[in-house]
Amino acid sequence: MDLVTASFFQSNVALDRAAILRAAASAVRPGGRLVVISHAQGPVGSSHRGPNMVTAHEDAAELDLPSDQWTVETADERSRPSTGHDGQSSELVDAVLVMLRR
Repeated sequence: MDLVTASFFQSNVALDRAAILRAAASAVRPGGRLVVISHAQGPVGSSHRGPNMVTAHEDAAELDLPSDQWTVETADERSRPSTGHDGQSSELVDAVLVMLRR
């Protein structure tokens, strides 16, 4: 595959997220990309800051894909506007990890 994505693949249910993402990465052919988008932070002032929030660098480290086969193209956090259930505006921070398989 040229592209495998996982968006907001985070859960309070016990699962081996890294192993599942590594298995997904194994489907990427040379020249293809793995893109993982995750919640990095809950809304400011929110109690929703579970232990499963990760930065892009933490995601890359946890995946621990072989550096002779993978290159990190993007590993950063990006803000986006959001509106909560109560109509309040807030800002969410997402982790964006893009890895290229060589």
